[in-house]
Amino acid sequence: MNCTCPQSNCTQYTESGVVYCSCSGVYNNIVCPEGCTLITLQNGNAYCSCIDSIPPTITDVLTSVSLSDTRYFEEVSWTIAFSLNTGSWLSFYGFYPNYYINHNSYFQTGRNNAVDNQELGLWSHLLTNKSYQVFYGKKQIFTVEYPIKSEYMTKRLKGVKLWTEAKRYSNDYDFAVTPSLTFNKSLIYNNVGCSGQLLLDIQEPNLANVKNYPKTNPNNTQNILITNKDNFQFSYDYIFNRVKYNTTNIPALLQDKNQIDKQPNPAVIKFQGINPLRKMEGDWFLNRLSYDKDSRFSLALKFVLNESQNT
Repeated sequence: MNCTCPQSNCTQYTESGVVYCSCSGVYNNIVCPEGCTLITLQNGNAYCSCIDSIPPTITDVLTSVSLSDTRYFEEVSWTIAFSLNTGSWLSFYGFYPNYYINHNSYFQTGRNNAVDNQELGLWSHLLTNKSYQVFYGKKQIFTVEYPIKSEYMTKRLKGVKLWTEAKRYSNDYDFAVTPSLTFNKSLIYNNVGCSGQLLLDIQEPNLANVKNYPKTNPNNTQNILITNKDNFQFSYDYIFNRVKYNTTNIPALLQDKNQIDKQPNPAVIKFQGINPLRKMEGDWFLNRLSYDKDSRFSLALKFVLNESQNT
């Protein structure tokens, strides 16, 4: 049976023995549904572009975050004291309180959580003059850093003289001075040199002990002698540049993230293997003095004198 398409705008084709008619036509005045846009193509065809929007569903995701969670917080707290009398900042301190309580003749600080093994609770300050450098039951290091000023010329540091006074109080007013007590650590440095951590031992009257110095220690420190003259004057001169590698672009000092604490970098600071020894040289120096022994003494640095010569 022969089949023909009924309309002239139809095309007849056979597929798998079946005859089909494919018809096309032209539609005018096309109207797209509401919310759609009519898009006309260059070949005369057209289509409706429809965008359907659905209001989003917002769900709050709450995550509990603790201040001790190291993924979000890092403990780099610091404390600095300000004097209303002098109108200046006095010192950094090694405790980090969460709050302060003011009293007439003393003040208290408190901690809500433990940091660096510091105990919780309240700690009273300025209650006694018989204990120093102890906060929350932990003894802190007393450190003073002073500059050896620039004189716009290169100098070679020969020695350091310190005038200090160590008082121990027996009551609120009476005290005794200990002539043989002063700072027991010194770290001298500038941008190109570093003495390394020097441990200062008071020279005994027995001169036979001198032959045992300097003492180089396994922890990259060195004991040297410091002499006591006129009870208040202390001097030491065994000061050398211990930077063994000065062309490796490695810093000689390692600082904490607040740039308060400084330690010699053992990668470049060496007390052995440097021959000949070189004196510290430069147009300026910084001397970082520390005391970390007996907490019963009030130690004061009165003034310093530094011996140097022009190079």
